[in-house]
Amino acid sequence: GDMEIEELFDELEDLSDSGPELDTMSVSSTPKPSLRPFFSSSRSLLAPPHT
Repeated sequence: GDMEIEELFDELEDLSDSGPELDTMSVSSTPKPSLRPFFSSSRSLLAPPHT
């Protein structure tokens, strides 16, 4: 119910308090190679190559 949502927000606030640590964690846990296709595809969607 509502309590679960409030607890979730509390956890999110706790995480955002430890900014730098969270950044390094998310970066190291996210493989860059798998992100590259997403960025390249979204880039081509935003700015299609002119032929």
